[in-house]
Amino acid sequence: MTFPIIILRGDYMFRFKRVGKVFCFLLMVSLLMTFFTKSNVGSLKADASVSNVHTPYPITFYVPETIYLTPSVNPAYEFKYFVDCNIDGSLGTAKRNDTTGTVYFYCEGATSCSIICNGAAVVLGQTVGTNSINTECTGGVLSTGVTAGTSRTISWTVTYTVNGDTRTATAYSVCWSPFYEPIGAAAYFHNNDGIGGDVRALFSSLAWLSGVHSIISPSTNQFRMTSANYVAPLLNQLTPPSGGQDAHDWLNDTDSGVYYVSREDGTNYQAMSLLSALGLITVDTSRYSNFNQIPNLSVGYMATNTDRNDSWYKWYVSNYTGQTQYLANENHTNNDSNYRLNEIYNLPGIVLLSGTGVSHGIKYNADMFSQPVAGVNQLRFKACGYIANDGEDCLQAFYCLVNVIQTDKSILREHLRYYINLGLQASDYTTASWSAFSNALVEAATRLGDVESSNVDLTALNNAYNSLVKSTYTATITHKLPCQSGVTGLVNSIATADSADGFNDGYITITESLTFDSSDTVSFSPNNYTGYTISSATGSTTSVSAQSWQNRRSDINVIYLYTANQYAVALNYGSDSVGGYGHQLYTSTYDISSLSVRFNFTYGSGNLPEPTMTGWSFGGWYSSPGFTTRILDTTIMTQSTPHTIYAKWASYFSGGHGYKSGNIVNGTTLNYDDMFLISTITDLDRIDQYDSIYSYSTSNGFSYKQTANLTLN
Repeated sequence: MTFPIIILRGDYMFRFKRVGKVFCFLLMVSLLMTFFTKSNVGSLKADASVSNVHTPYPITFYVPETIYLTPSVNPAYEFKYFVDCNIDGSLGTAKRNDTTGTVYFYCEGATSCSIICNGAAVVLGQTVGTNSINTECTGGVLSTGVTAGTSRTISWTVTYTVNGDTRTATAYSVCWSPFYEPIGAAAYFHNNDGIGGDVRALFSSLAWLSGVHSIISPSTNQFRMTSANYVAPLLNQLTPPSGGQDAHDWLNDTDSGVYYVSREDGTNYQAMSLLSALGLITVDTSRYSNFNQIPNLSVGYMATNTDRNDSWYKWYVSNYTGQTQYLANENHTNNDSNYRLNEIYNLPGIVLLSGTGVSHGIKYNADMFSQPVAGVNQLRFKACGYIANDGEDCLQAFYCLVNVIQTDKSILREHLRYYINLGLQASDYTTASWSAFSNALVEAATRLGDVESSNVDLTALNNAYNSLVKSTYTATITHKLPCQSGVTGLVNSIATADSADGFNDGYITITESLTFDSSDTVSFSPNNYTGYTISSATGSTTSVSAQSWQNRRSDINVIYLYTANQYAVALNYGSDSVGGYGHQLYTSTYDISSLSVRFNFTYGSGNLPEPTMTGWSFGGWYSSPGFTTRILDTTIMTQSTPHTIYAKWASYFSGGHGYKSGNIVNGTTLNYDDMFLISTITDLDRIDQYDSIYSYSTSNGFSYKQTANLTLN
């Protein structure tokens, strides 16, 4: 027969209201029906059984999502900035240069916990605790470097003990090695007053935007670390001009990427509108509301060389986001009227800084300007310089353009945190399903922390979680009840054969089995069987007390051995039913007055006597004085209380026992003749032939001595 056991699984709480009462249930509950099987017992019901309940141990575990490494031409190793959250999980206001990262763990009921970082040597204020770790990471060095523009995912592992069970939890951080080369544009203009004449106008300048995640359209209009002079703010390398240097000195070769113009007639205007290579950044809108919150973004402008005979030089840098004029590589020269120079200059956008005066040098180098993220698909920075000399005017306008991919990672973050904070354990699941789930976690964490990723798809992660397969184990609890070998006994009112388990071994065997999930709490105990007392236990435990084993991750095999209780059986030898003078002398006069018989053993095993009594024929033992149910030597004793059995007798005579006065019966000397008729008609007929004293032995072996004449009625 099978009995249903309800298993509750889940990790978070929600509430139902019904009939005015509030019931708390576990979120994500899966109500599974497990069948507890009992064999060899027919329709037997036990008072105790094997059961299992899954007990969740949810945690809270947060580490930095992203760690910006210190930029390097070579593989990067060192932690620099952290993108993290508060200990309550809220993101707070994003910071572009947060040099500490929150590391937080909590498990209610834990008695110890410790944390390590895998893949990096980190500096933490706290590494051990009781049920929590609340600290900051203030530095770290990767064990393996990361090439610029790529990332590596590292893990953090907390080992903690709760309810005696040692468990682990893992969270992930993505270490990003910044793309250190800026995008930008550069120009050079040189106008002589005729061939070989004096300089009428000379102007060389460049602008940049640093900290993009990648470059969409690689171009020579970017700054590489292959020249003598550097434009690399992320590397803390920015070479200021010392005079007389053309813009191409800061690029990768002599003139690539520099819009180079040389005039010899001395009567020219020159208006240049130049675009940078197209950069790309991905912005998590759930975290960043302004571009100036994003680490590493910065802009700058320098004049590498300027010269004129008179007049003036002026410049500005601006936020050009949302503006569209002159966003093309254009050169307006010679016969173009002067209005283009003024028009381009007079379309500044939002000016960040401006200045005048003929001088070379770094004019501007600053963190990213304030620009709300909402609605922006391209970030634009403009740097503009204007030098004039009696009509020999030159304007250089540079536009640094960065395409923006906006993505909301909040749902991905929510799901990743949920799965991590369930506190699931690898040891509780099959190797294949856990490996798939673990890989999905790492992949999702990588997409969450990777500054370039905009993929927030949850399909693979959810599928991996839903496909987890618990490792299962079996609890087998065997109850062995002693009985007379080969018989059918009684177990809690149900007839049960010794041979029901396939063996006539003197034990009625009852087996309970339960399949349970790894880490379930499994409870079991001896059962209450009428007529038996638990004696001992072997196997997974030697205790006969009720057991409740938490976090069980292996099979359970227990054999309970019981002792058959012994009960007193009183022997009622009874009295003759006919009566007579000597009737009282033959009641309960035997030495054996009671037996001790074990439950489910034969009465004969207790040495059930077969009494004899002079003048009477023994008719057997019965369970009641009404002599309805016969008890034989082979009858199984199935009463669980002391009880009485009754001897049945039949007399050889119609009323007496055939003793004369002076005879000794059971130690008593008779003082009367106990003379009655013989009950056997054949013997009576023989005796009736004599009218004198007569001695006779009946067919039943009773010696009869006639002392008077007999008269037949």
